[in-house]
Amino acid sequence: MAVDEVNSVYVGSLPYEANEEMLRDAFGYYGTIVSVKVINDHTIKGKCYGFVTFTHPRAAEQAIAGMDGKKLGNRIIRVNEVRTRGPRDFGRDGFRRDPRSHPKGRDSKDLSSSSDLQNDGKHQLDKTIQMREDLENEVSQIKDKISAKGQHIADLQKKAQKLEDELAAARKVSSERQLAVTDLYKHFLQLQDYNDRVKTAEHRLQSLVDAAMAELDMAEDATTRDGSMYENGVV
Repeated sequence: MAVDEVNSVYVGSLPYEANEEMLRDAFGYYGTIVSVKVINDHTIKGKCYGFVTFTHPRAAEQAIAGMDGKKLGNRIIRVNEVRTRGPRDFGRDGFRRDPRSHPKGRDSKDLSSSSDLQNDGKHQLDKTIQMREDLENEVSQIKDKISAKGQHIADLQKKAQKLEDELAAARKVSSERQLAVTDLYKHFLQLQDYNDRVKTAEHRLQSLVDAAMAELDMAEDATTRDGSMYENGVV
């Protein structure tokens, strides 16, 4: 089976119980999986590794960024790109390496180490860029929320000021009405006092009239008696 190095990832340090279903479940989150191969070769120092091939290279990149260094089963797995030139074949005998793809000796180790460092740096850079983009999005969302909250607070302040103005106007009207009621009550008391005085004056006037009428009646009676006495020859 050939491995597409563009769309595939290498998964190393797998637990010995790993199988294709386990890798599909672990890596299916990052994209559609075309094929999975697990190689558990006890003859090569008990190594267990595998390859996951996606339909799109972006899925492979995201799988590397998301799964490298994560725990699968009881082991920390290593996930990186397939470092080959052209497709590789693996079958019953495990992964078949092209002897021309890596030089032998110390130069081969140096190149491999340098390639690992470059890949690690690239992965870290991709993660940092992604984190920065996420933070910028969060900051932008927070700014939008703060702006919306600020506008809402400004609207509430305007409403509060309007209510305070209306309350002050209502208090002024209430005070004016209270003064008017007080003044009206004062005049009512004055009018009541005038009515009482008029009634008292009427009573006094009526008393004077009654007294005068009584005196007139008495005078008329006296005159009548005097006339009668003259008529009867009484001096």
